[in-house]
Amino acid sequence: MVLDTVGPHADLLALFAMLLNRTFEASTKPKTVRREIAKRAGIGPSHLSELLNGRKKPPPDTARRLVTAMSGSKAEAQKAFELAEDIVTSAENARRIRRTRAPHLLKPSPDGFVGRLPDLTELSRAADVAGRGQPRRTATLITGQPGVGKTWLLRHWARLRAAKWPDGCLHADLREFASVGAVLHGFLSALGVPARSIPEAMSAQVALYQEITTGRRLLVALDNVTADDDLEPLLPGEGPHTVVVTSRDRLYDLVSMHDAAVLHLDVLTEAESRTLLAARIGRVRTAAEREPAEDLIRICAGLPLALSLVGAQARMHPTWPLTQIVDLYRSSASPVRAMTSRNADLNLMAVLTSGYLGFGPQARFAFRMLGLGNGVELDLDAVASLLALPPESARGPLTVLSDASFLEEPERGRYRMHDLMWSFAAERAAEEVADDERTAARRRLAEHFLGMAFQGDRLLSPQRPPITVARTEADVAIQPFATADAALDWFEINDANLVVTQRTAVKHQWRTITWQLAWSLDNYQYRRGLIARHDETWQRGLTAAEEDGAPGPIALARLCLGNIRARQGRHREALELLEPAIRHFEQTSDTANLAQTHRALHFAWDDVDTERQLDHAERALALFLEVGQQSWIAIGLNAVGEAHADGGHYDLARTFCEQALALHRQLGNRSGEAATLDSLGIVAEGAGRLDEAAEDLVAAAEIYRELKNVSSEANTLARLGRVLVAMPSREDEGRGRLRQAHEMYVEQGRAAEAERVRQGLDGSSIR
Repeated sequence: MVLDTVGPHADLLALFAMLLNRTFEASTKPKTVRREIAKRAGIGPSHLSELLNGRKKPPPDTARRLVTAMSGSKAEAQKAFELAEDIVTSAENARRIRRTRAPHLLKPSPDGFVGRLPDLTELSRAADVAGRGQPRRTATLITGQPGVGKTWLLRHWARLRAAKWPDGCLHADLREFASVGAVLHGFLSALGVPARSIPEAMSAQVALYQEITTGRRLLVALDNVTADDDLEPLLPGEGPHTVVVTSRDRLYDLVSMHDAAVLHLDVLTEAESRTLLAARIGRVRTAAEREPAEDLIRICAGLPLALSLVGAQARMHPTWPLTQIVDLYRSSASPVRAMTSRNADLNLMAVLTSGYLGFGPQARFAFRMLGLGNGVELDLDAVASLLALPPESARGPLTVLSDASFLEEPERGRYRMHDLMWSFAAERAAEEVADDERTAARRRLAEHFLGMAFQGDRLLSPQRPPITVARTEADVAIQPFATADAALDWFEINDANLVVTQRTAVKHQWRTITWQLAWSLDNYQYRRGLIARHDETWQRGLTAAEEDGAPGPIALARLCLGNIRARQGRHREALELLEPAIRHFEQTSDTANLAQTHRALHFAWDDVDTERQLDHAERALALFLEVGQQSWIAIGLNAVGEAHADGGHYDLARTFCEQALALHRQLGNRSGEAATLDSLGIVAEGAGRLDEAAEDLVAAAEIYRELKNVSSEANTLARLGRVLVAMPSREDEGRGRLRQAHEMYVEQGRAAEAERVRQGLDGSSIR
């Protein structure tokens, strides 16, 4: 049994406890105190225990005798008598009121409610637990960002399930009441308590409310609760009740003390959004203007309130084409501000502004500075750089925003905002943050991503001649990576951020960041097969370097972009970039990059001129030997081997490639090992040793898969498929490898390679 915590019974128990402690302190025989008290009061010891621990409520005369038995004063005895009388009166009133009527305060459910089947099912599951007659109440907390439809879900579900609560439904939107006391007063009235019988004291009202609701089967629906303190007085007494609470805030006490289930409401799916918009503006109109309807859905990004406001705008202007509604929001400096309603609860700008102004200074600062971010998910270090705070100092205000559903934390230390929430944050930043502060914050974020990307590249390709990355902004958080795998995971998670960061750098003419970010992304984008983006990234890098005018970065950008185009088979474009680069590196005696450029020219002449291909490969090897870096020597040996293979000199090719393989294995360079095994597979195929070729290519593909180098893995699988198809006993296996390579090429957007493999599957040449 849960004891009363408020009201006359709680006050009486407190009085008993105080007198009992005083009696114990005054006694010389504490072990016999309870027996003596029971004897003086004229009740049995077990009955005394039940009265003192609250399991039973004493009649007024018994309460007075008990206080007297514990040496209480006349005033204390009289107080006990009056409290016991109040308990009896409250119980009698509650029994009488319980027989009067079942309240039904639930507001109408919204029209056109769509989707949310899993959420409706979860709410019903909680209600069914209470419906099985268990003596305890069940509670569910519905959380989610403003406008996501928490209230709509609650009202729709409650209407569907109203028959489950024969004793009625109590419902209140706490935003509509001046105080919790006003809500409680309304609940008591709805439960049949006459106005003259409602106690003045809040504690007495709570006690009466709990007494009336004890044992009944009620739904108590509480909308827009902002704090646990507001919630506690409105929870019913013991019984098979269902309590459902909606809140933007995470009500930890409700979850921890009342074992509430938590239902986090996400945005609508695209299909649900489509259905809701059609319900708002008509299926005929959405079908006739499908593309602009889809644009509206994208603008709203699954937020039900936004979709409803957009739908209302379209209904108000039935003769406007939907393209004009789309233009209204896209041309607006503030899409959120354009989503208006006279009803403040349905005005997205008003809803968000109210929540924003309710935060403290630190949380408001963090929120508006997040509006200067990239509009996509950021980790703690990125946000800390944006805020110019140490990461641990940044975590506090971010937690406040997350607890209020203004910010999502899908996993610890990663933060994201709904598109419209980010738009609102960007508007707050534009209005409340000075121009130079906004620029400095964006620069810090850009330098964070550049610093992290540079560190990651050093782990993915430690043999590359490094560049010098300098930071101009203080308070940029950059954490080291533990392993190359961790670096690669970071690149993948922050892929969208890195694209936006370089575009931001171009916009602000941060030319050094632009080209250095291209350099730092080079290995990652190559491994992931991001062919088109890789080219675009370095095109922006080259343009920035040329605008800056420094010869060294220009030559380096030409080398890297030329290397990309050489590997794509774009021979003429590659030469136009690599030939001026090689002149610069010769003039500046930059041996390492000169060697790299000769190696890129070896790729550029592949399948065009095998003599020139071999010449550049041999020059690259000679220069790598001069530099003396063992990993590059191994790479140079393999390049010479490849050139000999293309010239048909397979024995000589094998000699160079085997030397390269031994050196890569000695150095533990798995990427180089895979590349050389791939070359040995090509050599063995050319020499007609197909079993050996298949063995080498399988080993290469496995290493590439281990390294998550999907670009090279696809290339090797295509070669492996070609070899296996030529072996009658393994033709089916070969076609399976070709299909696998084709799928990977398609995923990577490599149309030419995908088409070549498709032709191979159709029986045409795949060389």
